[in-house]
Amino acid sequence: MRPLISAIIPVYGESPTLQRCLDSLRGQVDQIIIVDDGSDTFDEGVRDGVICTVSKASNDGFSAACNFGARSASWMSEYLIFVNSDVQVFPTTVGEMVKCADSTTIVGAKLLYPGSQGIQHGGVYWMGPQVVAHAYHSEHQLYAPACAVRESLVTGGLMLVPCSLFHELGGFDEQFHMAYEDIDLQMRAYSMGARAVYCGKAEALHYEGATRKDTNFSAAEVARWNQWESDGQRLFYERYRGFDKSKFRHPDEMDKLKRGSDR
Repeated sequence: MRPLISAIIPVYGESPTLQRCLDSLRGQVDQIIIVDDGSDTFDEGVRDGVICTVSKASNDGFSAACNFGARSASWMSEYLIFVNSDVQVFPTTVGEMVKCADSTTIVGAKLLYPGSQGIQHGGVYWMGPQVVAHAYHSEHQLYAPACAVRESLVTGGLMLVPCSLFHELGGFDEQFHMAYEDIDLQMRAYSMGARAVYCGKAEALHYEGATRKDTNFSAAEVARWNQWESDGQRLFYERYRGFDKSKFRHPDEMDKLKRGSDR
C-alpha cells in the first residue's frame, strides 16, 4: 500500500505553469496544498477534495511558504513532496521516489529541460569551497550514471521528505528567504544521521524560471529576488565554511575514489 503523501506548491501571484503541475500530480499524491505567498493577484480557482489553497498574509519567502504549507498538511501524511509550480512530473515519478525513501532519507529526482533530452538536474555536489552545482547538467537524459540511484544532495524543486524528519529538523530555515534552503535542510539532516538520495529513475520536466519569465513582474521585484538569492548564498557558505564536504563531491569523482579503495 502506498504511503500517504502531501504535495506542497508555493506560488506568488499567478503561475502560468501551475495547472500543468497540478494535472501531472493527480493520482500520485493524496493532498495538494498550494501556498500563495502573500500576493494580491492569486486566483484560487476551482479546488476539490485533493487540492486546497492556503494564503499567507505577507510575502516572507520561499522557506516560510513551504513551512506554512507543511503545517497545513494532513496529520496522516507520511511524506511531504515539495514541488515548484514550474515542474511537471511523469506518471511514475512520485512512485519511483517513494521506492528510495524511508524515515531518514530525503529523495530528489532527475529534472529535464522541456523540449529536449537534456538534464537540468542530476543531483547537487560541492564543486569548490564556495560553489555547489548540479551534477550531469546538459548530459543526455539516458546518460547511464544519471539514471542510477545514489546518495547525493538534491534540489528542492522536486523533493520528497519524510514528515517526521521534516518536523524534527524544524522545517526549512526561514533565514533563507530564497535559494539554498533546500541544501541547508539536507546538510542539517546529515548532521542528525539522516541522508539524501538522488533517484535517477524518477524524472520530471522543469520549465526553469518560467514563473518569472512569463509573468509581468516589475524591475524592483526582480531586483529584490536577486538580492534574496545573493543573501541566501552568503549565509549558506558562511554556515558551512568548515564543514567536511568530502562525501558531497561530484558522483563521477566519488566512483573513482570508491574503485580505488576497492583495489
